[in-house]
Amino acid sequence: MSFIFNPNNFNEDLIQKINNGEIEEDRCWDFKVTHYDVSNRDGKKNFMRDITGFANANGGTIVIGVSDDGELEGVQIENFDSLKLQLGNIIRSNSDAPVTNVEFRLLETDAGSFYAICIPKGKYRPHSIKMSGNNSREFVIRQDASNHQMSMHEIKDLFLSQPNEEQINDRINEWLNLRLKVLLENGTIYNTDNDKFLYITLIPEGVVFDGVLQSVSEIQATLRTSYISPPYTPNGWTPTPTADGVISVVKKEDTGRVLSFSNTLKNGVFEFYDPAIIEWYDSHYTRQIHQAIDEHIFEQIDKVKSYIQTAGLNSLFNIKVGLIGLNGYKLYQDSPGITVMNAPGITTDKLILSSSIDVSGDYKKQMKGAFDHLWNACGHRRCYRYDEQGNYLY
Repeated sequence: MSFIFNPNNFNEDLIQKINNGEIEEDRCWDFKVTHYDVSNRDGKKNFMRDITGFANANGGTIVIGVSDDGELEGVQIENFDSLKLQLGNIIRSNSDAPVTNVEFRLLETDAGSFYAICIPKGKYRPHSIKMSGNNSREFVIRQDASNHQMSMHEIKDLFLSQPNEEQINDRINEWLNLRLKVLLENGTIYNTDNDKFLYITLIPEGVVFDGVLQSVSEIQATLRTSYISPPYTPNGWTPTPTADGVISVVKKEDTGRVLSFSNTLKNGVFEFYDPAIIEWYDSHYTRQIHQAIDEHIFEQIDKVKSYIQTAGLNSLFNIKVGLIGLNGYKLYQDSPGITVMNAPGITTDKLILSSSIDVSGDYKKQMKGAFDHLWNACGHRRCYRYDEQGNYLY
């Protein structure tokens, strides 16, 4: 099972648990009484042994300012941003396969200053230590409370065990199809009976679908300041805990039918279900999708962007946008040589738009290919909401 520690949970309660002996050094935790000495080659190599050791195993957290037996010593920190930059550069430049998404967290208490280095399970395992000016490679892995040199057999097994991009996409699509099946079959808590809807899900890079990235209480705490509302909210909504996370549902008052919901899951996935937008299109355009549907999708992504900034989560996602039950629908937009009247419509009941995005970056530009796919499906050469250079125009 992958080790998942939310860096946002690095707080005084956790430090106290370490001091009380509730958390000890093991395959997931390592304590250092003082800073790594990275002023020389040997010091950098020792640092990289710890980073790659955790990445080659199941991830882990290094707490600086704590002795091996859990005594709180604290460390002097003059400029944490400079320290993060220095250590991050060492990580990036001293491993063949990059160790990505390493998080740094600072905690200042009455007992002193501490910081955590949170290393996720490596995406490109096995990770080797490669020091500049030296062609040799060193492979280590975290076992129990220390690092061990990997044998050739272990290195080979780790290479062979890693899913390729096709396998990762297969897992994501399998999960997506399962969620859509639940929605279409009026499943469980959703109480949905719509055969036409817009579905948006943001799946974090390196997701463990049966893992826990954030607890329900942590989700609720973040939602208090960075709320994720359902896409359609005429009468307000109430976040409700579930076995999967926290869901916010808007229902039709007379029938109880779900008009939209947002779902923040414990594994780090975000979902938006929106039949109301399709009903609105039908009432105005009759079996046509408004060309500005991209703005509606971006509005939901912005909610996730705000949430992950507050929660301190990774900003890299696979996004899937499903247009479900819209066979025959056209795009309410003319383009060169194509009018709404003569354009073909969508020819499937399940049109899926896909993209890999960084929500902290220019994700609108990153999604151009996904919207080209939608416009292509409606008979247009490309999405004309972007210019020829791929810049979003609105």
